[in-house]
Amino acid sequence: ALRPRFRIAGVFGPESLTGRSLPDADVPEFVSMRRTNALLLLICKFAMLIAAVACGGSRSASPSNASNKPAASPQATQLPKPKNGDYPGKGTVTKINADLGSVEMDHDDIPGIMPPMRMEFFVSDKKLLDGLKVGDAVDFTLRYTDGQEIIVAIARIR
Repeated sequence: ALRPRFRIAGVFGPESLTGRSLPDADVPEFVSMRRTNALLLLICKFAMLIAAVACGGSRSASPSNASNKPAASPQATQLPKPKNGDYPGKGTVTKINADLGSVEMDHDDIPGIMPPMRMEFFVSDKKLLDGLKVGDAVDFTLRYTDGQEIIVAIARIR
């Protein structure tokens, strides 16, 4: 009796790693088909698992409260492009890099420029960093010019 054979070496059916078929008497047909079906089932389950993980696991989609819009957050809103000029700010020094000429601060809101955050700023002159220490509360002037920000004045608050 003739039976179909798979020709993928070593994966389906009674083939050796060389791709040559074994004699029919070595592996009964029902054993070969059982192995093939089990392997196909395993591959399908694995593919479904990968797809479920890629899609975010077992989230349930509820049409009543589903929304494609991201949640609005105050920091996600885009501020209009600032005008060139000097802007006053207040903050606390968290890091000083005298070699690079920069100061990192936890700063308050700088109206018209950015919301409160921790950020590193370059200074216009490295001498501005003289006398500053980490932890100092400071007043500073931020100069905004065509998308570039630089500290042009900084002083400890006494």
